[in-house]
Amino acid sequence: MEAVPATPERGSGALALVAAVALATVAAYFSVTGMAEIFPGAPVAIMALAATMEAGKLVMAGWLAANWRRVGWKMRSAMVALVTGLALINAAGVFGKLGRDACRRGGLGAFPASPNALMRSTPASRRNRLLLPTSAIALRKSIGRWTNRRGAAG
Repeated sequence: MEAVPATPERGSGALALVAAVALATVAAYFSVTGMAEIFPGAPVAIMALAATMEAGKLVMAGWLAANWRRVGWKMRSAMVALVTGLALINAAGVFGKLGRDACRRGGLGAFPASPNALMRSTPASRRNRLLLPTSAIALRKSIGRWTNRRGAAG
């Protein structure tokens, strides 16, 4: 019995390409929208920045894979570090998107835009259970007392 050599099929390569593009598209969507959730001040600018970083990461990784043997170790190291940094930023964006969605489903209602909004939206009986350091709460109270005294005196 003779072994039959494996021949690559055209369909499997196309399927791999479609799967890779779909995965990259979904990951980019989560990352870009998540960055807008983390930095809500200028969502359009943040989304443009995040989309550019996503595209740059994919182009850089593809170029590096295609030219791995022709590029020196210094260039390889720098590009691997840059792609890794962009991947970590991507992960932070995905975390922002999934974290906000988890908070919405967890019964918090809307994700607060700031700690002040969180304090205003939280009933007084639950405020002590917030994950704010006690020193920050004490500082806030003392600033409030100082401001009230200044307002009464002036």
